[in-house]
Amino acid sequence: MNLENLVAIAGMPGIYRVITNKGNGIIVEDVKDKKRQFVSGRQGAVTPLETIFIYIDDAEEESTPLKNIYSSMLKQQTTTPPPPAKADDKAIKSYFHTVCPNLDRERVYVSDMKKMLKWFHFLNELNLLSLEETAEAEMEKSEQ
Repeated sequence: MNLENLVAIAGMPGIYRVITNKGNGIIVEDVKDKKRQFVSGRQGAVTPLETIFIYIDDAEEESTPLKNIYSSMLKQQTTTPPPPAKADDKAIKSYFHTVCPNLDRERVYVSDMKKMLKWFHFLNELNLLSLEETAEAEMEKSEQ
């Protein structure tokens, strides 16, 4: 799963692909409609999806990358389909505790889960998520 070059921008709906960096900002492309635009460095927070980590309850690790959560969601998609991002809070909590049982229940809020679901559905509909890349990365990691 490759979330590289994909960003979320505060105040702008959707997910964007970084095309190039400029001295005073970046040029991004909406992954859905392919429209490009300049985002000033002063405009707001640009968050690369690959830098997002989610709190977990684990003795060795405090957090896990978003791509690991998405991999788990993809693997279990047929047996445990993800609910819509607008589902009730109880259904969303139940889903995440099924696909990611070590999710930190105190520090990961329902609003965070809803955002993860919203992005997951969006990226999955555009076929930007796959398990093939994740399997390759895991094999490379185990060979080292």
